[in-house]
Amino acid sequence: DTSKDNGLCHRLDVGTSGPVLVAKTDRGYEYAKMQIHERDVVKDYLALVHGSVTSNRGLKGACRECIDRSTYESSRRVRVSETGDTAVSIWEVLAEYESVERHGDRYTLVHLRIITGRTHQIRAHMAHMGHPLVSDWGYCPDEQMLWRDNALCKRIFLHKFRISFVDMQGGYVASVSCSLQMDPLLWNALKRLRLVGGMGLH
Repeated sequence: DTSKDNGLCHRLDVGTSGPVLVAKTDRGYEYAKMQIHERDVVKDYLALVHGSVTSNRGLKGACRECIDRSTYESSRRVRVSETGDTAVSIWEVLAEYESVERHGDRYTLVHLRIITGRTHQIRAHMAHMGHPLVSDWGYCPDEQMLWRDNALCKRIFLHKFRISFVDMQGGYVASVSCSLQMDPLLWNALKRLRLVGGMGLH
């Protein structure tokens, strides 16, 4: 049914990997959309960002900056603005890395849970915090850095690794997971870096 997006309950931004919910029935579709509207669906992401988040922001926190989508049609970018819509991204540092080839290039692997689902929310929030995502040509202001990123990872380093929702029949919380290892491009990029802090991924 194309009026119900053929069962597709939500989307991923272009360049982002991970699971999506697809409903098999009209009732399931409406139930899932209601949960998304009520913000009962929990989405967890992994992002590799530039710099040491721990040094600047600590080990965990939340970005609550509003996001304005009015510029998206013309520039394919959103912007952080007080006039925008409410947006909340909860973040936690998992590990810190450094480049093997280039001394001084530091990276942070961050777990993010988004409470709202605004366009480019994670990308805009992390760039606003001063830590743009690796290979994010839309929000990283340093072109030389982006060309170095391109040698490390050919696309934005953003992966949804888990989505959780309330099961329609059982009433329990169900989760669908997709490990970073299932995306060889991102996994191989991470393996090329040297772990300098935190647990890392195995």
